Amino acid sequence: GRKPFLVVATAGTTNTSAVDDLPVLSEICKRHGVWLHVDGVYGAAFNLTARGKEVLRGIEEADSITLDLHKSFFLPGGTGVALIKDQHHLRTAFHTGVGSPYLPDFDSPVANFCAMSPEMTRNFRGMRIWLPLKLCGLEKWRMALDERLDWTQDFVSGLRKMADQGLEVCIEPKLTIVAFRYVPPVSADVDGVKEDIAEDIAVAAACKPLELEQVNKLNHDLLKFINQQGHVFLSPSTLPDGRYVIRVCILATRLTQAHLHVGLKDIQLGIEYLSKPVESAHIHL
Repeated sequence: GRKPFLVVATAGTTNTSAVDDLPVLSEICKRHGVWLHVDGVYGAAFNLTARGKEVLRGIEEADSITLDLHKSFFLPGGTGVALIKDQHHLRTAFHTGVGSPYLPDFDSPVANFCAMSPEMTRNFRGMRIWLPLKLCGLEKWRMALDERLDWTQDFVSGLRKMADQGLEVCIEPKLTIVAFRYVPPVSADVDGVKEDIAEDIAVAAACKPLELEQVNKLNHDLLKFINQQGHVFLSPSTLPDGRYVIRVCILATRLTQAHLHVGLKDIQLGIEYLSKPVESAHIHL
């Protein structure tokens, strides 16, 4: 039969910042001689912080890790990194057995990157990382990431203050991505609600649970309203169970806590807009 050779774990999903159980996966991979790769393009940098290190416990056991430093390190676009624990595997993959006379195997203590990747000629991409680290020091990045973890918890607290209005934090964020959605309370007053959402609220008023498609439509409308205010830009996502959620990524370089507070106000306004009765429409149950 076929034998698995690779396990790809996630250290912070793009949808919700969920993190796989890395210690358990690491133990399984070691037991069966399987390569463990960790996709940390968004989340791996949080290992610099104490809270991130706890969430990402076990990432140090990976055979390889990928991370995008243009995300959680705030560097220019295209600054991606692949970390391989044992460079012997790179040499085996990209150099050993090539046999070309113009690609000799140099005996040098200096790393020959031509023998460790498919590229012969390359830009000095490392400068994008080395220079900021030299100028600012690693502590600046640690402080910035810690700050965004704080802001995330503050933002989640603000969302939960709207729980009685039907706002739901779908998954407890492990890092700085928050997924939430609006599910109107079943006791909502539908007398004269807006025509485009009348059917959804009518079902709720009849004390019946909303269908997933109806809830998803409401959240699509809520997201549109929030972004039209022009203060923040949020994005949608769909969870594996089909729930359409609104996604907030608290990471941008110039982001401030004031932006997040404005975002919370716009979310509140959006909920009020979707549930506020208007005189121009009337529903007969």
